[in-house]
Amino acid sequence: MQNEKRKWQMAFRRFVLENAPSEQYAAYFGLCRTDLRNWFEAQFSNGLSWENFGKAWQFEHIIPVTWFDTTSEEELKACWNYLNIRVSPTDGLGGSSDLLFAKKYFEEVYEKTAFRGCIYYIKKVESIINEQFVSPPSNLFDFIQTNQLALDAIPSFSHQEYQQYLETESAKSVLTEREILKKFG
Repeated sequence: MQNEKRKWQMAFRRFVLENAPSEQYAAYFGLCRTDLRNWFEAQFSNGLSWENFGKAWQFEHIIPVTWFDTTSEEELKACWNYLNIRVSPTDGLGGSSDLLFAKKYFEEVYEKTAFRGCIYYIKKVESIINEQFVSPPSNLFDFIQTNQLALDAIPSFSHQEYQQYLETESAKSVLTEREILKKFG
């Protein structure tokens, strides 16, 4: 899988950056080279340019490649389509590419442009989230319900109260002492 992904990345970069022909891959990118370059240029900000590709920015999939079934023609076209690839600053300030980011990204593009191409990606993310969701075990619900008073109170502990909680391992004793101090303070 990694070698295959690398081949796609290289073909994409060569097609966009070097004007290299790519009969095998180009149809998956969704736009001709000039329009792809315009697509990415529309995302340039804060000094990003073609000259500082690889140093100041890179291409990034909005929905990562790992979430696509690369044995499916439709999925490959969606994965490598221009709409799923963005300019990402290498300084880490471009936001993260996770499923929540991807969903919000495509929803906003759709909301502001009504571009129907976004709908596929919104549904794709929703489908992934639904497939990956694992319900918490019922024991967790029981633990929270049994300990809810303490769990609600712990974040309000002062530094001293928290130290006491760590030493006694009892939020209840901290809360009891707090009540006594209030009463007799």
